[in-house]
Amino acid sequence: MFRQIKRLGNPKYFALAIYAHGKYPGLTTVIDCRGYDLRMGLLGEVTLEDDDFFKGQNVRGVTVYWDAVGRCYYYQKKPDIKYIGDMEMVHVVGDSYKLRRCLNVNVPFVNRRNIMSSDDMAIVEDMLVLKKDYQAYKILGFLGDSVLVMGDKVIGYQQIMANGKMGKYFELRPQGMTPVPDFQRLHLKKVE
Repeated sequence: MFRQIKRLGNPKYFALAIYAHGKYPGLTTVIDCRGYDLRMGLLGEVTLEDDDFFKGQNVRGVTVYWDAVGRCYYYQKKPDIKYIGDMEMVHVVGDSYKLRRCLNVNVPFVNRRNIMSSDDMAIVEDMLVLKKDYQAYKILGFLGDSVLVMGDKVIGYQQIMANGKMGKYFELRPQGMTPVPDFQRLHLKKVE
């Protein structure tokens, strides 16, 4: 599977490995301490920078930084990691931030004013992110003390309660749905 493996002296990341076969010769990945291929996909001389960032080249030959924690983000320059409330965010320029961990969708860069948070969830513009597993969902509306999001497998409205647990599933738009959240019932606050 791998043509070459170069061991790293890091407790979180075991080795850099170059794939033996594939579309791009010399494509490098990283193997974590549990033996999982993180599918980094960088070319050229790949190095581990501090703060879990790997530096290498993308397929166009541009030098990029890959975030091993975020796992799906490439940056043109090494970003700063900041905490907004209790959320780890990536800060690149100005007042723009991006949620560092988000597993199923690419949450865009947003202004700090557009982030609201509770103990169990965060609303980042029009996305709901559950803090327990960093799953993100497109928000369709709000219903009392719950958020209605786009269903995962079928078209409809999936209800997510204020505590982050899944509620009912609605095939049609539920009566009482509003475009504005009830901040108090959802325990949402602007982040500091």
